[in-house]
Amino acid sequence: LKPVRYLGSSRVQKPKLPSTIPAGQDEVIRDAVPPITRKALRKGLLHRAYQLSLTGEYFRAASDCDLVLRLSRDAGDEENTAAAEIESAFVLREVGNLAGALSAINQAVDFYDAHPKNEHGRISAHQARGIIYLMQSDFAHAFESFERALALSEKISYREGIIPALNSLGEVYRTQGQPARALEFYERARKVVADDNAWNMAFIFNNVGMSYEALGDLERAVRSIERARAVAEKAGFRPRIENSLAVLGDLELKRGRPEAASADYEQSLKLARELRDVGGEAQATLGIFTFLIAGHGNSQAQTIDAAAIQDSAASSTTFLPAACTPSRTAVTSPPTAAATTGVPQACASSATRPNDSDQEGMRTRSAAR
Repeated sequence: LKPVRYLGSSRVQKPKLPSTIPAGQDEVIRDAVPPITRKALRKGLLHRAYQLSLTGEYFRAASDCDLVLRLSRDAGDEENTAAAEIESAFVLREVGNLAGALSAINQAVDFYDAHPKNEHGRISAHQARGIIYLMQSDFAHAFESFERALALSEKISYREGIIPALNSLGEVYRTQGQPARALEFYERARKVVADDNAWNMAFIFNNVGMSYEALGDLERAVRSIERARAVAEKAGFRPRIENSLAVLGDLELKRGRPEAASADYEQSLKLARELRDVGGEAQATLGIFTFLIAGHGNSQAQTIDAAAIQDSAASSTTFLPAACTPSRTAVTSPPTAAATTGVPQACASSATRPNDSDQEGMRTRSAAR
């Protein structure tokens, strides 16, 4: 696919669209004010990929990222290529390709470290790499990346970089079993946000709730996750709504409210399927299975067979590596999923994937464009 060419004439021109452009990319071109430049086209498509990723439309976002990468490389635009690699790394990570995501983000980090004047891009690249390391349970490198992002952000008083870096450092502590220490970082991030209704509080409240759960304070955990869900619904963050519902299912089951847990899991599963989110589907399915082995549900048991559970468990080991820890089993007294079906105990819970902080960082990534 070659970019549309304009010769800069004074009369308004309509771009001739190749028939192979995926649905939606033509809108970016048509909405642009002619004569459109190649760079404007690339930035327009990259911004659209960013918007799509916010709402969980990862496959459409990937299509735009691929196009921008080809156009940027053909034009020799290294800066736009690096920005596209950051966005591409996020999409690849969300669909489970951690190796591809790390390869893409490493290239972006190399570019921005060699061109330190682009401070926002550099911050975004280190933040994004930290999230991938966190998903790989490489806590040392994750911590190093987040500290680098925080230091660079504080140096220029860049709150859009400070907030996700603090939140992510909290995630490193939480996923290593130090929820009290994690809460200190979440509170610091919250103070920088300074508005509990702001969009990024959907992620901070979620992590606060998970920490209170780990501390055994289920009431405060539920209140925090409910606040996260409310902010996510207001902002239209469907992946965050999906995740919050699965976590609420866990909490309701622990609180002895199986009917509420079942409803939350089912809503989460429905959203995951609508978004084609394999990891989210595994998360919700494992939650439903936990509900069943705890002795709840009758006809529901007929809808989930052993093969589906094993498939979900396999997916969860790809999508939930850092968050699924032995301390996060969903039930204590009934038989565990591991004991019943061979599902790894570490993934018997529908724990959140550690993507919270990077979603905050998407706003940071947009500054690199």
